[in-house]
Amino acid sequence: MRPTNKQLAQRDPALAIALGALAKPGSNFGVETQFGVTTQFGDDYGEDAPTPANMQKAWARQQDTKRREKVLEPNKDSDIKVQRYTFAANQTLTLGLAVPVNAGQNPETHIRPQRITVNTPFGFAGFGTLDSIKVANVGVIVGGTKDMSDFAATAFDTHLDVPTLSPANRVVAVGQYSGRTPPGYTPASAFILCISYTGPASMVA
Repeated sequence: MRPTNKQLAQRDPALAIALGALAKPGSNFGVETQFGVTTQFGDDYGEDAPTPANMQKAWARQQDTKRREKVLEPNKDSDIKVQRYTFAANQTLTLGLAVPVNAGQNPETHIRPQRITVNTPFGFAGFGTLDSIKVANVGVIVGGTKDMSDFAATAFDTHLDVPTLSPANRVVAVGQYSGRTPPGYTPASAFILCISYTGPASMVA
């Protein structure tokens, strides 16, 4: 059964007042009072009297507007502001010189990483390995050593459920750079290893 004018008006009194379906507070006219809301329909509005059809359209338009606002302001009307951020731990390597990897960093805000990526050149296998990734002493790698290429940006199935970090917690990746120089790179040149952590985070202005 289609909703009546009263039912539609009661869904959003402010919208109904704007459309003329409800009497404004303090007005002295109206033909019916229900739940403390005085409604007025009919002759006072002439041909412009709201109908269930046009009120339903207005309601749908308002909801569509709210959905579009969420695209630009996803945190609107929320007490918890969450964005999708990324931060990285870096270590400068000298290509051709094998060294241990120990890259750690604290985030600037609370973040729960859902993806870890390592900038291994072109996903070059054998560039380096990771023995452990720990967040506040909680290990993310369970088991043996992982090739860094497993975390390349082009790798598949790299989504993880990493514990939430706060600015007081440090994430540390430990492993080994093999000393191999990928094709197209110059031996003995500097290379900044970037281990990135991306996921939902508390919004910072």
